[in-house]
Order: sequence, then structure tokens, then C-alpha cells
Amino acid sequence: MCNKILNKRYKIVRKLGEGGFGETFIAQDTHLPSKPQCVIKKLKTQSTDSFTLETAKRLFDTEAKVLEKLGKHKQIPQLLSYFEENREFYLVQELIVGHELNKELTAGEKKKEQQVIALLIEILEILTFVHDQKVIHRDIKPSNILRRNKDSKLVLIDFGAVKQVSTQRLNSQRFNSQSTVIIRTLGYTAPEQEKGVPQFSSDIYAVGMIAIQALTGRHPKEIDEDIHEIIRNEAQVSPQFAQFLDNMVCSDCARRFYSATDALEALRNLGQPTQLTETATLPPSKCKKISNSNSFGNIQHKSIFIKSLTIAFACAGFFITVYISMLVTIYIRKSNINQYGLEQGNTYHAELKINESNDEN
Repeated sequence: MCNKILNKRYKIVRKLGEGGFGETFIAQDTHLPSKPQCVIKKLKTQSTDSFTLETAKRLFDTEAKVLEKLGKHKQIPQLLSYFEENREFYLVQELIVGHELNKELTAGEKKKEQQVIALLIEILEILTFVHDQKVIHRDIKPSNILRRNKDSKLVLIDFGAVKQVSTQRLNSQRFNSQSTVIIRTLGYTAPEQEKGVPQFSSDIYAVGMIAIQALTGRHPKEIDEDIHEIIRNEAQVSPQFAQFLDNMVCSDCARRFYSATDALEALRNLGQPTQLTETATLPPSKCKKISNSNSFGNIQHKSIFIKSLTIAFACAGFFITVYISMLVTIYIRKSNINQYGLEQGNTYHAELKINESNDEN
């Protein structure tokens, strides 16, 4: 594959790695004067069937557009190009020169609370942008977070969404397509994602496990004990931060932070009189259901509440209008009756006077 030219432009320099979803290469862009290096990902497909390939191509185009949008963030690699060649799919991305975060997480070495908080803030700031685009990363782990050499900033790479392209298969009836492979890494994958139902909070779980790894010096896949007890027994952290981590890695996704926005806000409020400090005395095996004021879910609930309230006011206004109309109608009718009675009374008195006059005559 070395020295091969792809798309009449990209010259393969060397192979970076290979996995179940495809191969990764360093390449040169021969169309530019300086011939800058880039990363090319060749995605495997499970079938050469034309119908399957067409479905995979549509998915590939969609996911490439997502990567292009995400690449606007300074700490996510830019998508430079994407193409199909010889019925194979390729992504061309910005080359990030640096080292993987797992090189900073030495086995047996415990980092301090403030170091881990700083690490979490930087990761969650990137992830907030990702979640704001309605994208779930699905494969957050130390090897997918790079420390960039030029500025020492973290860069989030290798989004799991694109891996759907390489797992594209069809059912026997060929009526619809489906992804048959669950994207996961042992120790960092949330329970609901293991079942094939990833949520925004699944990314939060993965980030929380990275934090626990940094605090305890233990790889998540080696942890068999209750994770909430380990946080308190092996990591030297404050009760507030321990509760915060509980709410990142709770097995029940409904009791986890909904999105990176919620987790980041709670983290920045540590030490302040917030709900997290009030719940720090809970038993270590319990995850408290927290209030996520900025979560997408709560926004939806608020929207529903506002709509319901609007409908209620509209109905109330309608009935009040009807009631007032009825009162006005009754009043008018009474006025008419009174007027009619007065007229009848005047007529009666007039007739009495006429009769009295006739009697006198």
C-alpha cells in the first residue's frame, strides 16, 4: 500500500494501524505545494453486494457531513476530503501530531483531584460541542484522546458514528439496513450502549471511567469491585467530587448526567452550595437522580409544560368569554323584560285614567 496514490492525489507514506473497522494511513497531499501530511482512513465493508454498498455509501456521505461539521472545533480533527474508490470508502483528516492520553495514565500512579478536574473540564468542553451537534461519540477512551504537541491541548478523535459504514449489513429480506456491530471498548462502555442503545450519557460514563482510572491508577477493565466504593476507598477525593463521579458512572443512565453540558456545569459548581454537595452523604452504592437544568431532556419537558399551560389558558379564556357572553345576554334580556314591564305598566295606568274619566261622565 505504501507509495500508492489514492484519488489521484493522496500518496500513502506508511500504515498507522488496523482494526475491525478498517485501516489507517499517513499520506501526503500531492496537490498542495508543501505536500502536507494527512490521515487517511480506509473503511471496510462487510459485503460487496451492490445493494449493500449503495446503502453504505448513503450512510458514509451522511456521516462524512457530520465529521465536517464537528471538525470546525479547534480540538477535533478537520475533515479534509472523503471519496469512494474501487468500491471502498476513504476519509481524509487533519494529522494531529501528539501522543495518546493513555501514555499519561500510568498503571499504579494516582493523580490528584485538581489534576483530574482540569482534565475533565477540557474533555467535557470538547464533548459539549459534540453533544450540541446532536452527536454521540460512542468510543471515548484514552487512546482516542490525543495531547497535541504544538499547544498541549487535548484533541478528540475517532468518532464511532462513522464505524457504522463498515458494519452495514442487510437482513434476509433486504427491506432495510441495520448496524449489527456494537461499538465498544471494554471498561469504558456504558451498560445501555452494551445493549446497542447509546445515549448522550453513554459518553459521560466513558469520561467518568477515564477520571477514575486517573485517580486510582487502575484500568477500568481490571475493576471488579463496586465502582462507587473504589472512588471513596482508593481515590483521595472530596465527598463532593466523589458524588460527582457517582453521577458520571452510575449504571442507570437515568441517574447519570444527561449530557456534557450538565456535567460541565456541575463540575464548575463544585465547592459551591449546589445539589451535589447536599447529596454527598448518600451511601456509596447509591446514585442520586440529579436535576439537569440545561439538559435536552428537561428542555423538552419544559416545552411540553409551556404548551400545556398555553392550552389551559386558551381553554380558560374561551370559557370566560362564553360565561361573560351569557351574563351579557341575560342582562339584556332582563333589561328588555323590565322595559316591557314598564311599558305595560304605563299602558295599564293610562287605561285606568281613561276608565275613571268615563265613569265620572
